[in-house]
Amino acid sequence: MRVIAYHVVFSTYGFWLPNDARGSNSSEVRADNIKPFGEATLVTHTRKSVANKPHDRQLRLAAKKALVRPEVVLTGRQALSVATGFARQVEVSGLRIHACAILPQHMHVVIGRHHFEIEQVVRFATSNWYRATPRRRIASI
Repeated sequence: MRVIAYHVVFSTYGFWLPNDARGSNSSEVRADNIKPFGEATLVTHTRKSVANKPHDRQLRLAAKKALVRPEVVLTGRQALSVATGFARQVEVSGLRIHACAILPQHMHVVIGRHHFEIEQVVRFATSNWYRATPRRRIASI
């Protein structure tokens, strides 16, 4: 079966940690400050969301408090800047975005198949929306 589009989820700093007990997309925990909260929890057994999986919420919140910077939560203006960055990438690369939802701490984007590998597309998109977001108002995405 030919791939026609990719569902890509981008997240802001602190939204979903690599050692979240529900699972993550990370194979290692690099930040020493959150290593005490567990090993990386790479999910490889399902393509479905693990967001509603039961877990120790207090442990997850304690790990978030151990972050070196506060979690990034986009304001409406910052979300608009992210959208502007995505639009810029569409203009320069010919990407087809079939759907886009920009939420305060993460974004869902359905990107049509492109001649670039999806990993390259994600790097381009991330770079453009990060450049479009005013740094003085946002710690890290």
